[in-house]
Amino acid sequence: MDLTAPVLYGVGPDIYRRSQGTCSPQEVFIESLLVVLGCESTREVEWWGRSEWKSVEAHRDVDEEAAVARGERRYPTHSLIVYLDVEPGMRAPTCLWVPDDDTGHTSSLLVVPAVPGRVLIFPGTLLHAVPCPTLSWLRPEAEPELAGDSPLDRYCGGTRRVLVLNLWDDHAPVDEEPVEWEEWAEWAEWEGDEGVEVVEFEASRVECEPRDRWRPVVLQAADESSARRELASCPTLLTRAHGTDEQLASTVMASRAVVVDTLQGEQAPRWLCTDADVSNLDFGVPSLAGAREERKELV
Repeated sequence: MDLTAPVLYGVGPDIYRRSQGTCSPQEVFIESLLVVLGCESTREVEWWGRSEWKSVEAHRDVDEEAAVARGERRYPTHSLIVYLDVEPGMRAPTCLWVPDDDTGHTSSLLVVPAVPGRVLIFPGTLLHAVPCPTLSWLRPEAEPELAGDSPLDRYCGGTRRVLVLNLWDDHAPVDEEPVEWEEWAEWAEWEGDEGVEVVEFEASRVECEPRDRWRPVVLQAADESSARRELASCPTLLTRAHGTDEQLASTVMASRAVVVDTLQGEQAPRWLCTDADVSNLDFGVPSLAGAREERKELV
């Protein structure tokens, strides 16, 4: 909860370089996570925070500067999402498409509910997104009964404070305008803004719990039996993808009721089998060709 204080939550995006030591509450917390997870090879961490529930297009985190300047694809080794504070009753899951190990063409859609205190860890190449409203990926004309004043169908917004970390074994993407903690605190104090409060924190207060107190969460498979009996009932989720005008169409091998129940799940992460092709690692990242043309025009 210390990390959700407004004075701290507005800091970032930033880069934590382990060789330089910790200099902010966020970095103390990040370092404690790395130690507990045994991430000895991680040298730098790119991090930022999101405070509200907003729609996030399907995307892969990538070093955009390297992509634009050299046409090089660099992905973090792993990405972490730390759910710090979530408004009670909010159903705002993170969804990930996980390729089939054998072909890479078909995928499973993993729906992870936003639960305070949860840490989600996944390979940095995975396509992921956040639907908002919760059922917005379902065709609206096929779900007329879902419209209304239900809290699950409300407009985006509300408290969903998460800390997002990208782990890099070499170097994190270049930070054009890094925000140093000491400089930010001095500026806030100098401004004398009544809405800003500079707070001192003890390092021990922002460390994660010891590993032996962590509780692993079992990934459950959604019930596909009804869909196998009636294939026509399989819904298609339409998701916008970052960096392209194309939409990702994921036909789910489960009944519509199961899909709705999974997206609205309160605690347990659940798998949904889909036919989506997510083997192309260029899908969900900015267009390199477009970036090159833009750079030529600027020159």
